[in-house]
Amino acid sequence: MKTYAFTINGKSISTEKTFDVKNPATGDSIGSASMSNKDHVSQAVAAAKAAQPSWAAKSDEERKSTMNKVADILAENTAYLAKWITEEQGKPMAGPGSMFEMQACVGWTQVPASLDLPVEVIFEDDTRKDELHRKPIGVIGAIAPWNWPLMIAIWQIIPAIRTGNTVVLKPSEYTTIGTLEMVRLINTVLPPGVLNTVSGGGDIGASLVEHKDVDKIMFTGSVSTARKIIESSKDNMARLTLE
Repeated sequence: MKTYAFTINGKSISTEKTFDVKNPATGDSIGSASMSNKDHVSQAVAAAKAAQPSWAAKSDEERKSTMNKVADILAENTAYLAKWITEEQGKPMAGPGSMFEMQACVGWTQVPASLDLPVEVIFEDDTRKDELHRKPIGVIGAIAPWNWPLMIAIWQIIPAIRTGNTVVLKPSEYTTIGTLEMVRLINTVLPPGVLNTVSGGGDIGASLVEHKDVDKIMFTGSVSTARKIIESSKDNMARLTLE
């Protein structure tokens, strides 16, 4: 049974400690994922923090071009990644299933790549002019769910890196392999450190949201876990987007 690696600073990281990922329809193991530890979380956040200034310094057109390359990678690997969604999550390939989810991943990458981020004038009169400038926040810690594992991960990843942030993503322990593979493929067109992954259970997610160098947390999941994230992030005062 193959073991799948997580990605830190553009490199695949394999560990001796792994966990099985199972097909929910059969209960059979379909592969194993390398288990991250707290040090790996720190390494991933450090890589994201180091990569963020140079990524943010790129022109808007450069980032848009890179997003289109990401969309191409997703389109080219749709069948491969959709197979993982079905095997890990259980939804069918057809209908509003895994192929639909992958098409959504492509679309949710292409559309942000097509959008401009102009300076907006919020208020202006004879004495005052207020402008809105969109600036990157820094390092984004993202925790994705099991129900739409790749699509919601893309929702977390693409707007963040489109606007000059860098990301450390932890997928659900139930749907890990497809996400690790998607990020591995995306990293073929991204600078090292812009998009990183860690894998494991709730303790790894906790290490990520507690980290002092995480500037914003994005989470989709249960209310009980969201409450824990709010509590865990009190020391780093990270901004929160919780669904």
